[in-house]
Amino acid sequence: MVIEQATSPVRASLGILMVLSICVSAISESRAQGWDVGLDADLGIIYSDNIFLDEPGEEESDVVYLIAPEFYAIRDDERIEADIRYRPEAVYYSEFSDSDQVFHVLDASFT
Repeated sequence: MVIEQATSPVRASLGILMVLSICVSAISESRAQGWDVGLDADLGIIYSDNIFLDEPGEEESDVVYLIAPEFYAIRDDERIEADIRYRPEAVYYSEFSDSDQVFHVLDASFT
């Protein structure tokens, strides 16, 4: 589920950093209350000689950077089973910065 798409890479990066700092401060308190809380991240660099899948002769190359941190909170006890994950995914193009995007993904399950 895509919740929001940011228009500025700087704004998106600041938002991601703010969310991560809040998550880090919540980890120690949450663990004391029975939650397994943590952070994870994926980083990637992709080079393509046909970044937009254009017709032969019209290809354009670029390097694309992916930054995808993830915050998760899991609880599994006799009262509640919960798995909550928030993952902003930022995609930055070296040459085509007007194609930069940030997607916010939230997955949650409760029983």
